[in-house]
Amino acid sequence: MKMANSQWPRSVAGFGTAATAWMIVLLIGGVLLRVAELHRSYWSDELATLTQVSQPSIAAMIEAMRGDVHPPLYNLLVYGWVRLFGYSEVVTRSLSLLFGVAAIFTPLLARASLSPLEKLLSIAIMAVMCLPIRFSQELRSYSLLLLLSSVC
Repeated sequence: MKMANSQWPRSVAGFGTAATAWMIVLLIGGVLLRVAELHRSYWSDELATLTQVSQPSIAAMIEAMRGDVHPPLYNLLVYGWVRLFGYSEVVTRSLSLLFGVAAIFTPLLARASLSPLEKLLSIAIMAVMCLPIRFSQELRSYSLLLLLSSVC
């Protein structure tokens, strides 16, 4: 017996179960693409961030950031993050990973301006786009900037 569309449960933000299943697949795919390179060695800009957040106090970190053109929010967040979880390449980059994964789903916040299909396509594009993936793999503020600019 076939059920009418109106009887199917709505799962996420007005999406049907098929669209919700696709969002789960996109989330898993987006996470896997972002996790793939978290373990590589730091590059020079990441070392600068690591040096800044390794300072013994927030005041010392802000002082070490003099001359840095990036706003301090990301560094403040990483400062707390590394004190909770440690300093390995994977751990230090995992905060950027979380911001990058969250950015995948920012189209869900566009309630009236996008149709459900447009939201799903936007999520798909964000899940596989090269630069957001790269930003999620770096100890730099780019993934936070992407998330915040996507939300605003």
